Amino acid sequence: MIHSVGHSIPIARLLVAAAVAAGLGVPAWCQPPADADLAPIADGPKLFRQHCHACHKHDKAEGGFDVDDLLAGQTVASNVAGWRGVLERLVARDMPPKEAKRRPTEAEYSRAEEWLREQLARHEAFSLLQQPRPMRRLNSAEYDRTVREVFGIPSTSPSASFPPDDAFEGFTNVAEALNLSAVLVEQYLDAGDAVARLAVLDGPQPESRVKAYTHGNKDYYLATRGHDPGGAMGKVAGVDAWLGDHLWVEHGGPAGTYRVRLHFTPRNLAVRPGYVPHFQIRFDSSLVAEGDVAIEEGKPAVYECLVASPGMGSIDFRWSNGFPNNNSLRAESQPPKSPDGKQAEGQTNTWNQLEYVWKKQLAKDPNTPYPFPYFTDLRLEVEGPLYPEGWPLSRFQRENEPAIAAGDAKKIATWLLPRLYRRPATEDEVADFTQFATQSAAAYADPAVMPEPTKVPFHDGLRLAIARALVSPHFLFHVEAAPVGRPLDDHDLAARLSYFLWSGPPDDQLMKLAAAKKLRPSLEAQVTRMLADPRAEGFVDRFTTEWLGLDKLATIMPEDVLYKRFDKQHLMRKDFADEPKAMMRHLLRDNGSLFDLLDCDYAFLNDRLADHYHLPSLWSMWPDALPGFAPVAGGDLRKVKLPAGRRGGIVTMAAFLATTSENTRTSPVKRGAWILERLFNRPPPPPPPNVAGVLPDDGTGETASSMVRSHVSAANCAGCHQRIDPLGLALEHYDAIGEWRDDEPVWVDPANPVRNQEAIKNRYKLYAIWTPVPRFPIDDSFSMGSVKGEGAAAVKKFLMANRDRFATGFVEKLATYALGRRLLLTDEPQLHAVRDAAVADDFRFQALIVALVKSDLFQNR
Repeated sequence: MIHSVGHSIPIARLLVAAAVAAGLGVPAWCQPPADADLAPIADGPKLFRQHCHACHKHDKAEGGFDVDDLLAGQTVASNVAGWRGVLERLVARDMPPKEAKRRPTEAEYSRAEEWLREQLARHEAFSLLQQPRPMRRLNSAEYDRTVREVFGIPSTSPSASFPPDDAFEGFTNVAEALNLSAVLVEQYLDAGDAVARLAVLDGPQPESRVKAYTHGNKDYYLATRGHDPGGAMGKVAGVDAWLGDHLWVEHGGPAGTYRVRLHFTPRNLAVRPGYVPHFQIRFDSSLVAEGDVAIEEGKPAVYECLVASPGMGSIDFRWSNGFPNNNSLRAESQPPKSPDGKQAEGQTNTWNQLEYVWKKQLAKDPNTPYPFPYFTDLRLEVEGPLYPEGWPLSRFQRENEPAIAAGDAKKIATWLLPRLYRRPATEDEVADFTQFATQSAAAYADPAVMPEPTKVPFHDGLRLAIARALVSPHFLFHVEAAPVGRPLDDHDLAARLSYFLWSGPPDDQLMKLAAAKKLRPSLEAQVTRMLADPRAEGFVDRFTTEWLGLDKLATIMPEDVLYKRFDKQHLMRKDFADEPKAMMRHLLRDNGSLFDLLDCDYAFLNDRLADHYHLPSLWSMWPDALPGFAPVAGGDLRKVKLPAGRRGGIVTMAAFLATTSENTRTSPVKRGAWILERLFNRPPPPPPPNVAGVLPDDGTGETASSMVRSHVSAANCAGCHQRIDPLGLALEHYDAIGEWRDDEPVWVDPANPVRNQEAIKNRYKLYAIWTPVPRFPIDDSFSMGSVKGEGAAAVKKFLMANRDRFATGFVEKLATYALGRRLLLTDEPQLHAVRDAAVADDFRFQALIVALVKSDLFQNR
């Protein structure tokens, strides 16, 4: 068994808390600085008064933007955010709108832009002198990865109870958003205790054993989920068989590595030639492993994985691309095609197919084969805990075992603190750790302090010292000591590089290069090495998730009556999120052009996604046939060459289309705003305070998209929505879960008495409850700038025509993530240089990262 600290010492915990208060009590940032050498707004260009008042004054303030609020200030310092917004409009030359009776000349635009840019840059420079940049705290993901790397404890997630990290421009690693609360400090104390208990274990290695689970086994109970005729377990031809869904067992076990094996024999593959099963393994509901398995008819097969776990209770075995529809593990299938275009009753659902079609045929002919593949000879094995790296569990304890046995706290501190602090530890820091660990061990052994002294007091004292070190500001924060604008020292640069590309601490090679002051000359080689390392998955996962807002997929709730093909067990949510990550991983690994994100002829699909995109899939009940396109088999994502037409690029991915929709309908406005914000990094202004966010219903529109089109022509909305709505309206052939539709139903608004279900039924005289509501053709015409066309093809053509704008926006997003701070106007020259260097190489991903890392922007404080 693994033992935790047997007793706690209240006074010792108070000492740790005091260290937190002293270390994390960074001074409050001073108030925004006063104006310094800034020109009065009254002396600025006349353009603001001559051309803005017509639309942005008092009761005429379109978009809720009243220019008099800005002009009333003494200098730009009175409303920096507002003036930055004006500068963006000047740079884009989109205000006043192009249809205005009189627009500024190019010379007027240039003078106003130059004056405003200079004033804002002066304010930024003065602010940096008066108000230092905040230190950047480790976010939760970085905290976990750092603990795993430093202590060598795989799979531990001590941040699970932390409050969610706040985000700045979508990113949770930006200093300005990473606040420190009393609740978080308390959680740091608890997490430090938990990590210390795993880092230093007492007692012998836990015994490893193999437990086997089989259907009907008297020794072990195999729990099943589902119900006939498509339940998890059933009988086919009188034999016990796994038909689909998931199985779970209550296993239990201490921290360690477990080998999980799933034995099975595939049957009935003739009904689905080429089919490949995909399995997922979950420990206590957390996905820990998944993969495809190659199979042959009647040949025993095994899915095996090694999984590190901090301790577990239950194991869930999921045949994630199995066929029956139990518990919504499978979404509904597309309806079969028939000559009259009508859908046969119960045909879109595999459970109904089994219940109402197969069972009826079986009653007539007992030899009717089961219509889907199934597995027999099922046996689940769990072996562990194993310690493939050795015992004790943590690398920290293994590598420091002689020092721990000898009670040498100084030697332990010399090993641990440089790894925790990402730099050499000072003599005072080593001495402080040593003294604290030694005194704590003595207290644990003192009967006057501990009436029941612990068996290994030095272990207990060491745990307390580790917990104390884990709340040091030098661990929790990136403490970059250089003044603003000065080069980082090599250790700080190594840390910035590793948290950029690995979301974790620098390894020994980076630390050695930093200590020898040889890191800068070898930056390009290190970037190449680090991107080839599995730890670069941390960058792919976090940057892609936060840049594209993929975490929102966990919160979408498509109305199940309207979108029956969306499952409730998060399998499709995961597929949606994994698709853009797979593409980013491909572009990073192969140094591909980031312009492929705008338009390309390939996608990363598995069988579920292919079916969702109406492409041939062996997961579908009725796989389509498409000449030259082999049906997709298996749950692993793979690169698939797309047929010409509907997919390719971010704006046709289900992740984007689903997160920019409402629960009951699409949202062209959200989709257009998302493109401006995420792809171009030029978010539109927020809607006026009096806009309720509901469709503008003037009683004339039949569909949701027809009502949205009124934004473009409405006088008080047109200014913004002419730049937003066309991008979203052209994508209306994709519904609220990203599935293609040929037409659009009449809009039903449950909250509107003249448009609710009853009102619509009465309007169209649809008295039979099963009569479908009318559907209408979709107008996906597109016209913006010089680009005209229809549908997604036109949107992608527009994006490619504006690829330079995308390159600028992407570089800004990447730099924000890499630097962990908000960008300034004074950063623009270097950002443009990085962009130009990458664009010269077709905007290849690795080339962009190298250009950014080698820039002064990245290497300076």
